[in-house]
Amino acid sequence: MKWTTGGIVSIASALLLAAAISPLHAQGKSRILDAAEAAREKFASELGKRKPSDWEWEKYVSNVDNYDIGLSESPELYVVVFTPREKKIRSGRYEYWVSKSDLKIVKFKGYE
Repeated sequence: MKWTTGGIVSIASALLLAAAISPLHAQGKSRILDAAEAAREKFASELGKRKPSDWEWEKYVSNVDNYDIGLSESPELYVVVFTPREKKIRSGRYEYWVSKSDLKIVKFKGYE
């Protein structure tokens, strides 16, 4: 691979542009992470209330750390989705809808 001055300048310009734009988006990114944390705390609390069972995956699904977290947003809401990491588990997806204005959970959907 051959480096050229144009490539280095382009990379440097991109880094400077990213550094300049980053603070503008930092507050929005922080809010979505705060929404994710609020949903995670609620989800962990709900998992702690599960009734024990003999199901072989019970211990696994009762641990919040065994879930992947997906984040999305609309103009008024953040949506935080928890999905079991173990691919053998075909159910157990949970969604928390969090208000952007006050970071309160306004809706919950569970898919068993």
